[in-house]
Amino acid sequence: MRLSLLRAPTHPDPNADRGKHRFQYALMPHPGDFREAGVIAAAEDLNHPLRVVRAGLAPGQQRSLFEVDRQQVVIEAIKRAEDSDAVIVRLYEAWGGSCRARVRTSLPASRAYVCDLLEREREQVAMDNGELEVEVRPFKVLTLKLVP
Repeated sequence: MRLSLLRAPTHPDPNADRGKHRFQYALMPHPGDFREAGVIAAAEDLNHPLRVVRAGLAPGQQRSLFEVDRQQVVIEAIKRAEDSDAVIVRLYEAWGGSCRARVRTSLPASRAYVCDLLEREREQVAMDNGELEVEVRPFKVLTLKLVP
């Protein structure tokens, strides 16, 4: 077993990868394949540890901004749209197969669109009571725009 952390090439930049670096890595032995073992979720947990933020909710009450009903669909980013008060959600399919996913949000949104990476609306997606369904292709980033 081997782990390479830096390449340190000299061309085109002779100073590439020089300086102080910090690395964090983990080994996760598991039976079966990476899907059954939850490797992607474990990697996300390692790279983006949970941060506790006070929300002012009553004890026992929960509120998720977004939920997806398929394990293989990962929400990668949530941000405000560049040109409006809409919310942009970027997700992708991580297991290498197409699937239909139901996305739920607690945000006030009346319309949803599939967009390109520049946030230009490509097609409207039916949204009902904070829920919408989308087709997600293997390893492809899907950008959604939710309009209040």
